[in-house]
Amino acid sequence: MTGVARAPDPRLRRGAAQAPPWGDLRAERVNPSGRPPAPRDKAGPQRGSTLTGLGAVAFVFAVTVAVATAESLLGVGLRTFTLGALAGSTLLAGLWVRRSDLPTFVVAPPLVFALVAALEIVLAPTLAFTPTVLASILVRGFPTMAIATGIAIVICGYRLIRR
Repeated sequence: MTGVARAPDPRLRRGAAQAPPWGDLRAERVNPSGRPPAPRDKAGPQRGSTLTGLGAVAFVFAVTVAVATAESLLGVGLRTFTLGALAGSTLLAGLWVRRSDLPTFVVAPPLVFALVAALEIVLAPTLAFTPTVLASILVRGFPTMAIATGIAIVICGYRLIRR
């Protein structure tokens, strides 16, 4: 140093946080479009889909298996409440799933119902897991699977058209 004193920076005051000597780098960024960069929200996007395809299928499965278990414990089998749970959770998950994962989600309701039926057979103390028993439950549950798949197709079509 040569001993020459520099004038104090007017941006710096006593008690204020000191700015870095290189200035604010965000202000100096050059955007190729010429517009200033958009402010970033630290809380994340306010709109948009948040569930992945696997997350949506897991949500539908969890809701359906919980309701189907309660319905099985009541002794009525997989009937009306299971239909409502599968259809309702399909509707909600269809609205929450990412657009890129919609094809995964559309094929999920029949597979979820088949898995729930197989799980209910395994957990039921009076049923044996045989192809005949599984086929019987799946045939009786066909309207449930068809309604839930129809809801998934309608949601998928709506979201693709809306884009």
